[in-house]
Amino acid sequence: MRICYFSGDCQGIYDHRILKKILEAGHEVYYLFFRTEEIYRDIASLPGIKIIRFFPQVGQTGGSVGIKKSIISHLKTVPFVKEIVSVFSIIKSDSPYYFGYVNRFKTIINEIKPDIVQACYIQNCGLITALANFHPYLLMVWGSDILINPHESLYEKLKTKYAVNRADFIACDSQYHKDATVKVTGYPADRIVSFPWGIDQKMFNPSKRDDTILKKLGWEGKKIIIMNRWFEEVYGVEYFIQALPEVIKQITDARVILIGEGGLEKKIRQMVSDLGLDKVIWFAGRIPHEKMADYLGVSDLYVSSSLSDGSSSCLMEALSCALPAVVSDVPVYYEWVKDDYNGYIVPRKDPSAISRSIVRILKDPDLMIKMKKNSLMVAKEKADWDKNYQKMEEVYKLLACG
Repeated sequence: MRICYFSGDCQGIYDHRILKKILEAGHEVYYLFFRTEEIYRDIASLPGIKIIRFFPQVGQTGGSVGIKKSIISHLKTVPFVKEIVSVFSIIKSDSPYYFGYVNRFKTIINEIKPDIVQACYIQNCGLITALANFHPYLLMVWGSDILINPHESLYEKLKTKYAVNRADFIACDSQYHKDATVKVTGYPADRIVSFPWGIDQKMFNPSKRDDTILKKLGWEGKKIIIMNRWFEEVYGVEYFIQALPEVIKQITDARVILIGEGGLEKKIRQMVSDLGLDKVIWFAGRIPHEKMADYLGVSDLYVSSSLSDGSSSCLMEALSCALPAVVSDVPVYYEWVKDDYNGYIVPRKDPSAISRSIVRILKDPDLMIKMKKNSLMVAKEKADWDKNYQKMEEVYKLLACG
């Protein structure tokens, strides 16, 4: 089957995991990349992958300027009257760019002639596929595109409903996202399949660790807490930082590895300095995904204080490495973490609750052993991508049969 996988995953990790499996299943795959940044190197090296950049002028002008110039260059050939009917219900200042997006998309699709377009994220790739009226169209709902964006304005809600309701089938990574999609858009529940997109458990398992990490830091024998979320507002990293003075007060040998980068990094670093935590927190920066298991392997506890999220691959990877988890009460996390079983769920934006839960786990070796065992059990049961991918194949077959 020839599949056009249309996405703009900024990290590339999620796309890589899905694309790798599609290729291994024997499909012919075109990766239509909807960003101006460089393509994630592991995707570029996938055997058999055919990569097409949606914005052909990348590298010449770059960023938003490159996008606008690229789209303007296509506007002259757009059949305006035909397209205006499609976007009439969502007219706004940025609508003229959608005319160019749709024209560019149609040009590419006419060249590769895919059997299916698999569009990722509702308000960009999904919307463009819907406006182009391509079928069969499989929409991948990622998280913020159904949990946050539709609630920002009437315009965003209209875009969301338009893109969703023209999909032939929808795949999402949790029951919570499925329920939210039905509630926001009215899309039929029997045409939505939900399953965790899973992780590579050959890469993420308790045997993976690199002891030189702690040796270089002089942290051998310390209790290691790890967080690997981006420094962006949605991930609530600052609430975790605010919880740490109390943690260090009660557990003096606790240490923290922060992996990631982002727009709030300067603010987070200043907060760490102001709280006098410089010697107990290490900013590891952005690390290669294949090295993540080594960092999880030398850690004792995983924390995520996100304000919104999907079935987080970061959490799945931590559980697969047998780590207890302290996570915020994002609804989808309840599908992965249970209090007193493999971690604790705490209220969002509550540093005190975060610190209490961290201390409780790190102070009780027997509790930690039990939680490590249970985390691994949850991961094996629910996060095995080799098994979960078969549901994707079932959707492909269904769409191919019309």
